Amino acid sequence: MLAVVDIGLVDFAGPGSSQAQDEARSNAVTSAILSEVAEGGLIATISIGCKAGCSFDTAGVEKLRRRAHAAGATHVLVGNVRRIGSAVALMRVSVLDTATGHMLLDRMVSFRADSEAGWSHAASFLSREVAEALVAASP
Repeated sequence: MLAVVDIGLVDFAGPGSSQAQDEARSNAVTSAILSEVAEGGLIATISIGCKAGCSFDTAGVEKLRRRAHAAGATHVLVGNVRRIGSAVALMRVSVLDTATGHMLLDRMVSFRADSEAGWSHAASFLSREVAEALVAASP
């Protein structure tokens, strides 16, 4: 089972990007990863929300790993999107084993962030990468 933490958003773009629109797109990325990773039926997913905001520093990720483990997940996905320009963003996701904290996957992609299609394509690409890594790691 994979616990997926809400994908965070950091905006360095300044003028030309819409914070509200990017937050909606970031939420859509989280939803897409949850559904697309589970699509083949081999991997169950659960959502771990960040109502009060999640910290993606070492201590924050450790808390999320423990929360995911307590929820019964074998792995946890944490990630964020960094908007670096009006048309470009970087998305980084990491998948950790919830029992040991060892990293199974750490992937960063750059993508066109000025359209829904760019965000969707990046989410689909990372979903496939995550699913493949989890299936390969299965006993």
